[in-house]
Amino acid sequence: MRKYSELRTNIYIAGYVLALMLLCVSSSPLINTTGTDSSVFLTMGRGMLAGKVMYKELFDHKGLYIYFINALAALIGGKSLLGLFIIESIFMFISARIVYALFSAHTSEKVSWLGMQIFMMIALLRGCLEGGNLTEEYTLMFQLCSIYLVAKYLDSGSPEHPSSYMFLHGIYAGIVFFLRPNMIMMWGAIAVLVGIDLLRHGHIKVFFKNVFAGLMGMLIGAAPVIIYLVMNNAVNDAIFAVFTYNTIYTASGLNLHVFLRRIITTLANKGQILLIGSIFLSGLIMIAKRRAIYFSAMLFMCIISVSLSGMRYGHYYMQLLPFCLPFAYQVSHELHLLADSSLSMLNRKIIICGVTLATIALGTRIYLRDIDTKAFIKHNEPYYSSSEKVLVTGNRTILYNALGVEPHIKYFYIPTMPETGSGNKFFWGFPEGIYEQTESLISGENDVIIMTSQGSKKIFEASGRGEEAKEVLNDKYILLYHDEKEDILMYGRK
Repeated sequence: MRKYSELRTNIYIAGYVLALMLLCVSSSPLINTTGTDSSVFLTMGRGMLAGKVMYKELFDHKGLYIYFINALAALIGGKSLLGLFIIESIFMFISARIVYALFSAHTSEKVSWLGMQIFMMIALLRGCLEGGNLTEEYTLMFQLCSIYLVAKYLDSGSPEHPSSYMFLHGIYAGIVFFLRPNMIMMWGAIAVLVGIDLLRHGHIKVFFKNVFAGLMGMLIGAAPVIIYLVMNNAVNDAIFAVFTYNTIYTASGLNLHVFLRRIITTLANKGQILLIGSIFLSGLIMIAKRRAIYFSAMLFMCIISVSLSGMRYGHYYMQLLPFCLPFAYQVSHELHLLADSSLSMLNRKIIICGVTLATIALGTRIYLRDIDTKAFIKHNEPYYSSSEKVLVTGNRTILYNALGVEPHIKYFYIPTMPETGSGNKFFWGFPEGIYEQTESLISGENDVIIMTSQGSKKIFEASGRGEEAKEVLNDKYILLYHDEKEDILMYGRK
């Protein structure tokens, strides 16, 4: 009977999450597109399937696991985004299921369901999820897994932290580290606090067991990445992309005064007022329940992680989503009491429908596609083959995926760097991408060249070889299509 009840719960949660994901993520069959970063990750994943070595033959600066995920998505869905949608939905379902399990350990099924709904409403906010397929979205599941373990440890009342828990924390941290390294900070807080608890109670032997278990877990979590990089002789390339490049990107112009200002700016973001307000109220709830130490330490480390670059992209804030859990729990409890009150005009069904509609209103992805990819696909047909070489200048990597081709150059998009002492970004801080795209255009090796307005500006004006590039375009290529709305020119070999 219990197994049947759990199966029914899983089916209900899966159906609810799937319905919301159809409306809220860009990979949904109803929306069927990808954002800028998501397009890069998918291009990297498709390149991996085609045998390209990450970091060595294709450049991006995120951790290898995001490319593994997108390679799996491409394997499942082929040229479509169906595989990506399936993977995103699975990750979000697991996140929702963990939240339900966390709540149901302390309250009824009805309150747990409503609490899960409220959490999902915040998790799927348009300005936070930003279309999906971003590292923060996948990290959320691992954050919630660890928070579930922390809650079980605190609820047990035992000062002896199980080493098996720390082993799992280590695995999650190892995986997250190779999604995006700065997001591992939450696990640093867990490790420090557990260590303090164990030493404070004199459990020296258990302390060292936890240290060993955590390190072994991290090693296991990181093992697929290490094996891949060693086998492909790409260790140095990965170190530069994931650590050196990101360190420069993050620390440009950074000092204590600037960093504190970035934290304040992060928390004062009016565009994230619902999320930040929920976290603030969650903090008050945890203080009232005398559970604020772990909550505050993990939250503080995540705020540092979000604030490092000085950028306030909405998806960065997904790292803070788990800290809305106390708010979601308390609100669901109050709404349940309201529904049971004889004086209330609201019943449980009305409340559930109301939260669902609010989630749809706040999360539905109204996405007007800015590129007519069908037109590019049509004009590319005479040139298409398994060996076709396409150059897309600038950052419109969505066109590689739309045409079904893999980039043949390492810098298939032009990376950026923050301008020192400001939050602005500029291309000339990392010119390798401009140089390689310019060289590829001038070589005449491409069957098709797609010149975005951004990309043409960098090649014609910033590369120093603009006249050569124009001469090659005029002599060897013809204009196939002009997207006037986005000012994108598509050339084909004569």
